[in-house]
Amino acid sequence: MAKGKGEFMKGIILKENPADMFYDEINQKIDNKKYGSFVFAGDHGSGKSTIINDFIKRIENNNNEVINGKDGKYSYVFFYNAWENTNPNQMQGLILTILKCLDKELFKLNKEKKRKEKFYNYINDAIEILTVLLSLDPKFMVLCAGLKCLSIVLKRKIRKNIKSENGTPKTNAEVYESIKRGFSLLTKNANVILIVDELDRCLPNVQLEFLESLHHISDSSSILTILSLVPKAIAHSIKSHYGDSFSVDDYMSKVFNGVIELEYSNEDDVCRNICDKYLRIKPDSPDSPSNFHDMITIFCEELSKQQTLTFRELIKAKEIIEQLVSIGGNNFYNQFIEADRISLFFFACAYAKGPAVYRSLLKDWSSILSEKKEKTVSKTKGVIELIMDVIYDYWDRIAKELLVSYHKLRFMEIKDSDDKKMNIDMIYQIKHVSFENLDVNIQSNNEKDKENEILKA
Repeated sequence: MAKGKGEFMKGIILKENPADMFYDEINQKIDNKKYGSFVFAGDHGSGKSTIINDFIKRIENNNNEVINGKDGKYSYVFFYNAWENTNPNQMQGLILTILKCLDKELFKLNKEKKRKEKFYNYINDAIEILTVLLSLDPKFMVLCAGLKCLSIVLKRKIRKNIKSENGTPKTNAEVYESIKRGFSLLTKNANVILIVDELDRCLPNVQLEFLESLHHISDSSSILTILSLVPKAIAHSIKSHYGDSFSVDDYMSKVFNGVIELEYSNEDDVCRNICDKYLRIKPDSPDSPSNFHDMITIFCEELSKQQTLTFRELIKAKEIIEQLVSIGGNNFYNQFIEADRISLFFFACAYAKGPAVYRSLLKDWSSILSEKKEKTVSKTKGVIELIMDVIYDYWDRIAKELLVSYHKLRFMEIKDSDDKKMNIDMIYQIKHVSFENLDVNIQSNNEKDKENEILKA
């Protein structure tokens, strides 16, 4: 097990810009050669997986830059998702994943071994032929004996090379040693990072069995291991197995070298970032009293206060808007006016909650914007009720604009900077939703005529 020195209790807390802080913290540990096993701790839905995926993408970008000649060191990331594993034994699943990756990453090194093997074979064949020829003359008997000894040494070298190449480990100890040798080869010229995510979704006994076996692989002075865990869940697992009086902190300090804690309690900051960076809804002015700015501000406050979206769902909504902005480039804010951007954010929030919630919103969207209703009374409100309430508070100024925006989005094609059509599922569903209760009487069968009529209205 890892030799804990109280570092687990200290840890680093990620609050603002957690993705950047996580990336910097891991790089700092690598630069300072503080290898070992570390917990990435955070509650369910706090965004650990999102941050890990962002980290892996950054590493891939850095690797591409290193390949293209930029200064830096290549990094191998071995990623294992325990929840997606289909093997009934989690440790076996991890081992198979690592071995598969090692086979791929060590392919060049294996080719080098094969080249050496061929070279040794050629030399050995030449020595044996020379030995046969020289043995015909008694004067060269001593030299022949020396050549035979050299041939024996080369044959042993060849057999050893073949064994290390093709030998299949049978025992657990041999498997662990095989993995460690693979890591050792990679760390000669690169960094090695092992990341395990979603282990806290597994059964308590599975979690502990995994943790207590992991050190056989990760107990290396040259690799960095990150385990994403929910502190309360793992503490429950430990106490369920060892008893309530067992010290969780002592256990964790023996298994891990430290903790990186994700503490992202102020989700309002995320909403504010979405509004300021991507939606860009300007404050109201006498010339433009749309109330969009006030409305979206209140919506974000209520979204955070009532925790209608988990952090993970909020990040998903942000990524959808971010993707649309990225595709549209500088033309995004000309193509999508404020009402469009507000609509997209509402849709993204519902989409992040899942298919059922999103379909429900789209099904009722035109009727929501066509008839003002009473605000919902329940204290616990879903994302649809929250959207409805904030719209009804600003009904007179925004309802018609949002309705027009909705039909505009239904007929709009999303294209990238090269004028290539992009298929985005959220937009696709807006386009193909069935609407029956329109607040506009249109008899035309032609979709473009419908669009023109709606936009004129």
